Amino acid sequence: MFRAFTFTGRVALSQQDQTFPITILRDTGAAQSILVHDAVLNLSRKLTGEHVLLSDLSTSQVSHPLAQVYLECPFFNADVKVAVKYGVLPVKGVQLLLGNDLAGALIVPNVTTIDEPLPEVLVEAPDLYPTCAVTRAQTKLAESTPSKSLPSLPFYQVQDDLINQPLSKEELNPLGVTYKLPEGSHYFQE
Repeated sequence: MFRAFTFTGRVALSQQDQTFPITILRDTGAAQSILVHDAVLNLSRKLTGEHVLLSDLSTSQVSHPLAQVYLECPFFNADVKVAVKYGVLPVKGVQLLLGNDLAGALIVPNVTTIDEPLPEVLVEAPDLYPTCAVTRAQTKLAESTPSKSLPSLPFYQVQDDLINQPLSKEELNPLGVTYKLPEGSHYFQE
């Protein structure tokens, strides 16, 4: 069932040490890579003293020690930090679950494209598909359209104005709108 995501690799305590063959399962749903303790001789020597809490399928959290090992796989060869699992992984014959912590950047989604924009998208977001050439008429229109942006003022000037001339209740809420908080929410005022 997992054949398309399973491949072989090698793991060692360090780049200079003896390597051991392993079967790797690329698990795109795993946040942390996990290595079976018995996959490498003397793996306990490479424990970092750190632990990570991992949830299994039953959502119970279990503490796993971390180890620094050297991993050779089709994606990369590098020193990596992995969680250590005593016992076996849920997939028979797999010694390493390669999670997103090590291989997350290697996932490239398939992008589906179309030649022409969908009509409903053109109506909803006409600026999403700009033209490649800007005509003289478009340039003239852009120049003659008044800007709706406010002049930028330095922050300290705005802050000083608010402190020296506080706004009245009417200026803060010119329409006199009252706001009702949703049931169960709280409002705190200093």
